[in-house]
Amino acid sequence: MTKHQTNVLTNLRYADGAAGDLKLDLYTPESSQPAPVLIYLHGGAWITGRRDETPNRLHHLAAHGIAVTSIDYDFVQDAPFPAQLNNITAAVTWVKANADEHNLDPERIALGGASAGGYLATISALLLTDKTAAAESGTDADIGAIVALFTNFDLTSARPKPVPNSGFTVPAFIANSPVPAYFGGTPPTPARRQALLAGVPEEELNDEILAGLSPMDRLHANTPPLLIMHGTADGVAPVAQSINFHDRAQRLGLQAELKLLDGANHEGPEFDTPETAECIAAFLHRALPAGTAASHNLQPTTTHE
Repeated sequence: MTKHQTNVLTNLRYADGAAGDLKLDLYTPESSQPAPVLIYLHGGAWITGRRDETPNRLHHLAAHGIAVTSIDYDFVQDAPFPAQLNNITAAVTWVKANADEHNLDPERIALGGASAGGYLATISALLLTDKTAAAESGTDADIGAIVALFTNFDLTSARPKPVPNSGFTVPAFIANSPVPAYFGGTPPTPARRQALLAGVPEEELNDEILAGLSPMDRLHANTPPLLIMHGTADGVAPVAQSINFHDRAQRLGLQAELKLLDGANHEGPEFDTPETAECIAAFLHRALPAGTAASHNLQPTTTHE
């Protein structure tokens, strides 16, 4: 695959958010042809995180010919879903409006992200490409592919959960990360974060609500091609989340690829290598071929590294 020189523009405002301006960082390859675009959402349990926290990952993608817009989005303590879906549609609008200036292809747009960002990218892409859901919400976008890194796809009580004494540990940078002031210094439980996502009191949270917010239950016939990547030693989001989601997609006849990184933990360095970026870029170039609108021409696969 051809390697490109890359350019980076930071702090570009793209929309209003619940807590102030929403900005993006733009990573672009130097190329004579407009580049396909990955709108990327960082992790952080829906309550924290930064758009600039994995620059190597984004640089490597741009070097392989993928323009990346790494975006801010509303945290759930500031606004429940679908505020984040609206953030994403605003980012799509920004890409289309600024495509000529930055040599972007407005017809080749994918959504992706890591952990909580991978969840938000996936559920949003599914809703934006589901004709019934889009008609009900009044929002839609031509999303051509989805990239989900170490993501939770099932939020219900039946979801795979970390197993105590499994030997899989929570990475230190996550265990020691500051808790937003909103939570008074006490890390919120998964149920509290889910309630904030859903916009309901915690005592009203139930599996019906959570199923409606779960990508596992929102797959549909028009689902764009999926690339699902997960580490087999993830101590935060069990790898079974991705395996089960890929299995469901295959049973529905959807185009889905599952790539398991042996021994990789949540946000492990394995996800920041040039080789991993090349894998993601190759998928996106296949899913978003040059000269055409989004095309679903991939075959489902599973690979281990």
